[in-house]
Amino acid sequence: MTKTFYLMRHGRTRFNEQGRIQGACDSPLTEEGIAQAKAAKVYFDQEGIQFDRVYSSTQERACDTAELATGRTDYIRLKGIKEWDFGSFEAHQEYLNPHLYREDGSGYRDYFVAYGGESNVQVYSRMRDTMRDILEETAADATLLFVSHGGAIGQFFRNVTKNPPQLSRRISNCAIFKIRYDGGEFEVASIYDPLDQTFIYERGKE
Repeated sequence: MTKTFYLMRHGRTRFNEQGRIQGACDSPLTEEGIAQAKAAKVYFDQEGIQFDRVYSSTQERACDTAELATGRTDYIRLKGIKEWDFGSFEAHQEYLNPHLYREDGSGYRDYFVAYGGESNVQVYSRMRDTMRDILEETAADATLLFVSHGGAIGQFFRNVTKNPPQLSRRISNCAIFKIRYDGGEFEVASIYDPLDQTFIYERGKE
């Protein structure tokens, strides 16, 4: 039986504004980030989407987004959906990042492992396993929200989902992924930008 859930990126942060590498370290939401999260709540309310359970990365920017986007504080924190750990590159300027392999979805591959960070395989594997384990033990009609991060979400949908969307731009802050899981495979149904009130992607309308 196919289950549907939502996967959302956190709102814009201070490090996002400063162009800094933000992985395992943290920085607070900006006013824009707060507005994005509140816009997500408006979207969920308008669509009548009520969550049975809300999960968040353990990082503050994701937790704050989860609270603002749902109005709830009873969310469950999961290390498995944290952002990609970039090791010694954390908090430095983004221009120091190595080459990004967009053509095959492998991101920075294993570059950061030598600097105390994670490989892309480690990232999408823990994202997949964490969400799959929860989905497998959840009722088919339950509505779930996972709040995570741009790098981690990017690796998940590009390497784990069936026929992953080919996007022409980066995943916006607070982008909302609607994903289907049939017990074996994940598939992205749509990606919505709540601040712009537009769909970044809709399956069948490529």
